[in-house]
Amino acid sequence: MNYSLISVIIPTFNRGHLLGQTLESIISQEYKYWECIVVDDGSNDYTSELMEFYCQRDYRIQYHHRPDHKLKGANACRNYGFQISKGEFINWFDSDDLMFPNNLKSKIIGFESELDFVVGNSLNFTEDNIEFNRPFALDYSKPISVESFLNFDIGWITNDVLIRKRSIPISFNENLKSGQEYNFFVRYLHFTTKGKFLKKDLAYRRVHPNSIQCKLLNNNITRIRQLLYNEIQLIYDLKELASNDNLKRSMRRILRLSYEIRTSNKIKSLDFDLIKVLFEFNYFISLFYYVLWLLINLISGKGYFALKKALKKLDE
Repeated sequence: MNYSLISVIIPTFNRGHLLGQTLESIISQEYKYWECIVVDDGSNDYTSELMEFYCQRDYRIQYHHRPDHKLKGANACRNYGFQISKGEFINWFDSDDLMFPNNLKSKIIGFESELDFVVGNSLNFTEDNIEFNRPFALDYSKPISVESFLNFDIGWITNDVLIRKRSIPISFNENLKSGQEYNFFVRYLHFTTKGKFLKKDLAYRRVHPNSIQCKLLNNNITRIRQLLYNEIQLIYDLKELASNDNLKRSMRRILRLSYEIRTSNKIKSLDFDLIKVLFEFNYFISLFYYVLWLLINLISGKGYFALKKALKKLDE
């Protein structure tokens, strides 16, 4: 077995009532060579007192605060934790989720020398400890590739992945409040696809009724608007990385999402953002038809033919 140090990096904010359970699951790991870096995003509950207890209990646990110059949010905490980590391997983890006792051991055993990452599975569970489904549908017949991930043929959450630190040349996009995992791993896979599915359930992912994701699911228009914002962020992040085909794939998704949020005959800020993207990526013919669609839709509520033309031009 490889006995390299694993850095488990946990962003947290006002999770004092749950963080202890997460830390207990890490302390209980069968694999003992780890450090746990908890980065606080500005909690005002009893997180600091809880962390004082755990840092005294186990020297492998560290407690840090997000530096003031960093943007507020879990992504900034993840990035800061990565900067100060000392492990050869990185496992980001959420402050309300639970590791199975064999989580790190299974990942390190499965980490063959030529690999840059391995992927376990998570099970969703509620606050009543009721298990249900998974964050992603699993299809092991699909290859680990940028295209498979972009098409949602494969997927995983941040908790699931153990990554060789030296293979990570990027950071989390600190402007995102949701969809950060998808954004990060789409970009990461442009640098390496040397990964393997372990095909094992290794963690519980807690689902809260008041979480950002659940709130988005309960409000379809808000959810689509957030997806559109995330896709616009992603295409900018991919500009210097992705093939032209993958950029067009992302652009088509952006156009389709823009259609789904048309609830009134008004031009909104995201429409201008989309116009800017089409211009900056030199999709001028699609830009013409998109603006034409907006104008016709503004006047009559129609014009879908123009949007279809914009999409078709991306296929040429």
